[in-house]
Amino acid sequence: MEGPYGFGTLFFGFFIILLVILLLNADGHERQLYNRWERCMPAKFDQLEQGAYNWDCIARASGISYCFVGFFGGLVDAPVDSFSGFELEILLEPTILATNARILKELFETHENDIGTTSEDHDLVRIDTRNNPRLGVVARTFVPTDDTFQDIGPWLPPGTISEQQPTYQFIKLRGSHSKYVPVLRSDLLIRQRLREFERDLMDENVDKQRGLKNNIPAIRQFLRRAGSSNPLPPGLHDMSDIVKRWVKFASETGAVMSFEERGWWARLGVEITDEDIEV
Repeated sequence: MEGPYGFGTLFFGFFIILLVILLLNADGHERQLYNRWERCMPAKFDQLEQGAYNWDCIARASGISYCFVGFFGGLVDAPVDSFSGFELEILLEPTILATNARILKELFETHENDIGTTSEDHDLVRIDTRNNPRLGVVARTFVPTDDTFQDIGPWLPPGTISEQQPTYQFIKLRGSHSKYVPVLRSDLLIRQRLREFERDLMDENVDKQRGLKNNIPAIRQFLRRAGSSNPLPPGLHDMSDIVKRWVKFASETGAVMSFEERGWWARLGVEITDEDIEV
């Protein structure tokens, strides 16, 4: 004897529930598919600058405190015409950590015309192009709790009254976008890259080894900026051994330190000897 609900009724009820679930998720699914963008690869410096400009506009409008780090942070004011193959690296203020997922989600929803993702789920920031309005450069976000940013200390914007130096400084973009963007303090950029160097040096991965060589111009730029700045940033005494290993590595690739660069290392508390640069 059948109960009050026969098999056909139960099946119809299950179908209705499934249909409701699909309808509720359709909008989000369409948005996800619609927001699939094409990655600009390799990205040239002017394209990265366009992405940096657009990201800064988004961050300011959203009230997000950040600074650029990594390779772009070093070469934003370097005497280099162009380079390719890199991405934007963005360090977020520590207070964002607790609500990181929510803030980034709101960011994507509010600025869906400026931020997208690739099919591999890389976050992209739009660059201005008439030929392909859905073309962007990769933007990776970090928080100071990441291993490579353990030396950041308190987050101090420029102008903060403190005995310590600001966490970042404003540097003017070199391209057509005449704008000042926040870039992590140069000695902290050196620390970031040296920690990555120490981590990846023994890794036999081809991409990691190529990355170590590609980082040499950036670290030399960080060194130029930090070693010639006034006031002088905190020294790198505690990283002398890592610095010397990096100097040896750079020399072996043909990037021998100049006397001027050795002087900048000395100003930061690391004496580079002839033995350190011998190949």
